[in-house]
Amino acid sequence: METSGKQIELKDLWRRYKQDGDNGARERLVVAYSPMVKFVAGRLGAGLPSHVDDADLISYGLMGLIGAIERFDPDRGIKFETFAMTRIRGAIIDELRSLDWVPRSVRSRAREIEKAQAKLEHELQRAPTDAEVASTQLLLADTLLVSRRRDEAIDAYRRVVRRSARFPEAETAEFTIGQLLYERGSAAEAASAFEGYLAHYAHGRFAREAREHLARIQRLRGARAVQ
Repeated sequence: METSGKQIELKDLWRRYKQDGDNGARERLVVAYSPMVKFVAGRLGAGLPSHVDDADLISYGLMGLIGAIERFDPDRGIKFETFAMTRIRGAIIDELRSLDWVPRSVRSRAREIEKAQAKLEHELQRAPTDAEVASTQLLLADTLLVSRRRDEAIDAYRRVVRRSARFPEAETAEFTIGQLLYERGSAAEAASAFEGYLAHYAHGRFAREAREHLARIQRLRGARAVQ
């Protein structure tokens, strides 16, 4: 997808799908971007026990990719790869969280990842870059989330926001915090988190979802006030 010819082909596929509703073009977009699914599945799968099948992770991720293609607006000026990566990751994490296990190995993996920065520095014989640290910290938070340690995950995502504000991981983390607070039933905190996200990323990858969550919270508050 780096060559100009492929870029022109992708642009044409996006036009045919979004403007003409061509489902054949959509299927070709899925095929074109499917290597991203394998990349994200492999990255998340590294922290999971061996009985979790890579093919299952890829299947979950493909659903996220399809959803990203359906929701993506090429006119917004956001790079699709950046938009889709987060949705692929989210689809895999959501499915893993729905499974009826909390593997001990995942918990131990979270502890291992906490040491990753020091290990990375030793392996590289240099201090890890800020981008490498941001990626590691987000992976730690994701691992805690998959193992259903929600409160610890929220704290870990907050650390990503504080320490990695210049990187895409911070936007992902800030939106995820709002989602988790909403799941926990902390409506006021969730609303504050989504408002904070929109203040930083008014036209961000999750802006529409953040506004939808806020509207839902406001409707719930209005219904309670009437009661």
